Amino acid sequence: MIERYMKPGIRVIWRKPYDAPLSTTGDMVPSRSPANAMTYDGLDGELINAQFMQINVSTTGLTMRQPIAHSWLDYMPGGTAFMPAVGQDILTGWMSGCPLARWTSSTGQILVGHIGTIDTDPVANARVKSKFLAGMDANTTLFDPYAEWSTPEIMTLQGKFRTTEVNPHVMGLIAASGEVFAILIFNIKPKQGGAWTEWCIGGIKRVNAMSAGQVKLKLG
Repeated sequence: MIERYMKPGIRVIWRKPYDAPLSTTGDMVPSRSPANAMTYDGLDGELINAQFMQINVSTTGLTMRQPIAHSWLDYMPGGTAFMPAVGQDILTGWMSGCPLARWTSSTGQILVGHIGTIDTDPVANARVKSKFLAGMDANTTLFDPYAEWSTPEIMTLQGKFRTTEVNPHVMGLIAASGEVFAILIFNIKPKQGGAWTEWCIGGIKRVNAMSAGQVKLKLG
């Protein structure tokens, strides 16, 4: 459901949950972090969305200060954090090449997981991928949100802000519908100092997930 809110120029107040502790085993572990409140905070005045010059933002279902309900899936470096996908919108990040997976457990429960690779640790990456492959089923699908956003695309959107103190990040979204998305979001330095809790959506892209055969090729 929340994919309809993740439009370019939408501002939110939010604090990203902390990453889970480093895993040295590569194991698959239930996600622990609760989602932090995310609140709609109007439209950005610099990253202008032409759509909202033609129609009111309320057509998306948003009203000022509205909570944007979601669940949070941990990033656990060196391991796979997972959680049930039970009619809920699930966000996770930051993404820098980690695969996200969706599969069915031995009890028939649909699960989603963040395979926590580490950019600078190929040994840990091999371990976490191997542990995931050993437990995956024939219906497993996989997607890489980070791969959907090129550096030129990000730089073009970042250039619309007057301030240079805007940090881009990519998140993965597993929607309640089962569709998967890659979200670009910018963290904006607060004008009055303090915590960096001001964010602007840069865009959202629907992703075509890989099949189980493609998963084995990518992780093997």
